[in-house]
Amino acid sequence: MQVEPAKADYRGMNVEFRNNTIMKSTSFQRHLTRFCAENSIACFDMLPGFQQIKSRNPDERLYFAIDQHFRPSGHRAATELMMDWITQSNE
Repeated sequence: MQVEPAKADYRGMNVEFRNNTIMKSTSFQRHLTRFCAENSIACFDMLPGFQQIKSRNPDERLYFAIDQHFRPSGHRAATELMMDWITQSNE
């Protein structure tokens, strides 16, 4: 989500921000996941992995507070989650 912070309006996006983390899936995310499953398209949802990381370390800041882009720790987590998914998908 890339927005100009002064114009950010998340009310209509069905996204909840808590502790600098997107904690709930959006309706778009659920629809996309369902569409991919119905059409045999590989789809990787990082949200469960990010939620696990936050549950193990609640102080971990994966996103910048100002605009919800990944911090370096978020990029590292995303890379590790994707590599695990790719590895498991190719076994």
